[in-house]
Amino acid sequence: MNGNEFWIGLAVGLLPYRIERKYLPGGTWTLDVRALFWSVALRCRRSGHHDWKVRVPLVERLRDAAWAAVTRLRGEGPPRGQ
Repeated sequence: MNGNEFWIGLAVGLLPYRIERKYLPGGTWTLDVRALFWSVALRCRRSGHHDWKVRVPLVERLRDAAWAAVTRLRGEGPPRGQ
């Protein structure tokens, strides 16, 4: 992989591929923005209260893999054969 392929791949992973806005009953609306490397969900209520949820799937997968390795080393993993 040369330098140009790296930057193109990074740009593709950071650009959103889905932007969706939904209106819900009671004056609430949600905004969902997704890209390969991240996602953001915003929920706005009529009262002015906003809820944010930011996700970075790569970090979540690394965290889950590390936790699975730790539990496996401790012998706390699921029983074998299941």
